[in-house]
Amino acid sequence: MHCYAGGILFEYAYQRNEVDLYCDHVLKIGLNAVEISENYVTLNDNERLSYIDRFQSLGLSVIYEFGRKNPEEPLRVEDIEALITAMINRGVDHVIVEQSEIDMAASRAPERLAAIAAAPWFERILIEADPYRFPKQHVGLLQDFGIDVNLANIAPGQALRLEGLRRGIGRAIDYSLLSKEGMKA
Repeated sequence: MHCYAGGILFEYAYQRNEVDLYCDHVLKIGLNAVEISENYVTLNDNERLSYIDRFQSLGLSVIYEFGRKNPEEPLRVEDIEALITAMINRGVDHVIVEQSEIDMAASRAPERLAAIAAAPWFERILIEADPYRFPKQHVGLLQDFGIDVNLANIAPGQALRLEGLRRGIGRAIDYSLLSKEGMKA
């Protein structure tokens, strides 16, 4: 199990040119992983890979979060695929897809969500959910990506209810376990 510093902390240190202090602090408090995100900052490919190498050389596992908090256009499947492939090849533990990217794609380019769900690398990513929009958003994510989707940002009190939703149990999904379609599965 990894306890890690979220990507916003990395971005804060990056903006202030204090990544060395960030590394020292993360190690001092005993974390074993860090998240690199580009929600508000933009790294070029060399910078991104350099930070991954740097953190891994310190014995830290790396998690990467794809996407912006305020995207201007729907994500492109080719972009996310290239990035995920690069991350996997670099030994990154997992890639999280930013909730705002999913929200924008759902409203403006829903076919892209289906393309992501069908991609061979889909099982290697986590889709970020908003714990404050439970259960409605979570039901939508299960519908968009399938019941086996890896979800991130699930509050502890939501975990058991989410598993019930995955299996067709709950008012939010009209107890689909008991429907004729649910009984066939």
